[in-house]
Amino acid sequence: MFRTFVTRMAAGAVGVQMCAAGVAVSDKQLSKKPDWYQKDVLALEESIKRLGRHGFNTSPLAVNEAHETLKKYAHISNVEVHWRIARALAEKSFFSKCPQEKLRLLHEVRNKYYQLMDLNNDGDACMTTE
Repeated sequence: MFRTFVTRMAAGAVGVQMCAAGVAVSDKQLSKKPDWYQKDVLALEESIKRLGRHGFNTSPLAVNEAHETLKKYAHISNVEVHWRIARALAEKSFFSKCPQEKLRLLHEVRNKYYQLMDLNNDGDACMTTE
């Protein structure tokens, strides 16, 4: 029970910090941006919170929405964004009924983790095996 509590607290703290770093604009600056930009920033913030707060998501709809939002930012070389995309893919594979789809999603997760290791040369944000 203690381990679950500590894990959830750590995930929540990291999620909130990532939201602050990912958005990187104040509410005042955001209100000056176009509507489509505001919606994208808020959707990204919500996706990061959703994937960071919970130990495991029980809603396939929430995971799909988070994955669709994060896919828009896959071109950015940010370890945290790619880590969230990999987590969304792994959770999507859990909800998938088709074995071929599960296998395809898990291969994407593996490839995403290899990308993460390449992005993170200093080894701070993702685990590497020696």
